[in-house]
Amino acid sequence: MSLTRGKEINYKRNNYKDVGRSSPLVSILIPVYNRVNLIEQCVDSAINQDYDSFEIIIVDNNSSDGTFELCISKYSNKVKVYQNEKNIGPVQNWKKCIEYASGEYSKILFSDDSISSNYLTETMKLMNDHIGFVFSSAFIGKNKNSAQLNYKWNIEKINSDKYIEYSLLKPGALLSPGAAIFRTFDLRECFVSNIPNFNSKGFSYYGAGPDLLLFLNIANKYEFVCHCNSTSVFFREHSGSATTKAHRLKQWPIRSCYNMARSWFATDYIKKNIIISKLAARIIVTELIENKDITLLMYKKNHKFLRQYFQNEKIYMHIYYPYMCLFVYDAIKYYLWKKFKG
Repeated sequence: MSLTRGKEINYKRNNYKDVGRSSPLVSILIPVYNRVNLIEQCVDSAINQDYDSFEIIIVDNNSSDGTFELCISKYSNKVKVYQNEKNIGPVQNWKKCIEYASGEYSKILFSDDSISSNYLTETMKLMNDHIGFVFSSAFIGKNKNSAQLNYKWNIEKINSDKYIEYSLLKPGALLSPGAAIFRTFDLRECFVSNIPNFNSKGFSYYGAGPDLLLFLNIANKYEFVCHCNSTSVFFREHSGSATTKAHRLKQWPIRSCYNMARSWFATDYIKKNIIISKLAARIIVTELIENKDITLLMYKKNHKFLRQYFQNEKIYMHIYYPYMCLFVYDAIKYYLWKKFKG
């Protein structure tokens, strides 16, 4: 069959492993763009899973380097291969993968990453009706031998409220959906790619914020989430990764994107949790910025301890945080009271 760019092409032949279907079907979702030198390691790690019921879906985002042709020539008898009519950006391509999934569960696998052969088997062992998702540790580096371990937890079953509090307030929160397995309907229901009144290419195009929100929204639906210690994923660092490219864009203040995601989520979460005060304080005190008007506004409040604290600080309340405005001042007072009361 000849290949025609500009059309969505779907190849389906013997495209999932099914040995009696004794286990729920899992969809391994691989969004890809211009990864001709890396895609084989990724797809091979998916094909080599020891789980007994899975499908592999590749959605090529209109690559120009031969990635799509390689996938067709090498994997068309083992996977479902699609090609977008045009490049729709990384985040929308994630959503496209989710649309094509037919499994009850889904594992997103980015095209420059790989998973251990027991990934599906070990994570699916922990899934039950009370678990929102199962995540693993991730090795991050240029190669597996030098990679550093991330997302390591010492406990297996984590209360969702504790997990959410950690994700909102602590550094090192789980961000990449490539390190977890989800119910497919949760991915479809909880994936938020745009927030009202917030326009950032980093958020809606590259996914800085939607990735975190996915974990928060799903955790908020269930009593627990789980960490699996017996398997892992490898995240490859390289100059062509979406994250590296996005860091070069002035319009992508990555910290602001994630803080916006946290604040947007927290405005609903506060209905059952007082964590918003701590979160607001953390965002403001950790932002390094330039808007002096907010500092002057704080001085007008005539609180001696605030004036003293802000004397040598630049405090910024960015337009990126409209959902925080009502909480900010009280939050800072709370933060400082906790910090200096002893």
